[in-house]
Amino acid sequence: IAVKGDAKLGDFASCAVVYDDKNNEFFAVKQADENVFLNEENLQGAVKLASGDHIRAGNSEFEFIAFCREGRLWDSYE
Repeated sequence: IAVKGDAKLGDFASCAVVYDDKNNEFFAVKQADENVFLNEENLQGAVKLASGDHIRAGNSEFEFIAFCREGRLWDSYE
């Protein structure tokens, strides 16, 4: 996800959301040297995400809502 218009974010990805299709899980993965917070804690490495988690980088904040959950699998919607 590219975030435009946030002057506190650089040109490179601060964080990635990665889907593990084998275990039907999502992870927030820190990408750059910028401060990224997951639920107000400094994100370090890769951390498992749950619906309702908040990711903040720069002046931007996002709430994570998992599409693949409770029996929904990504490949079911191709």
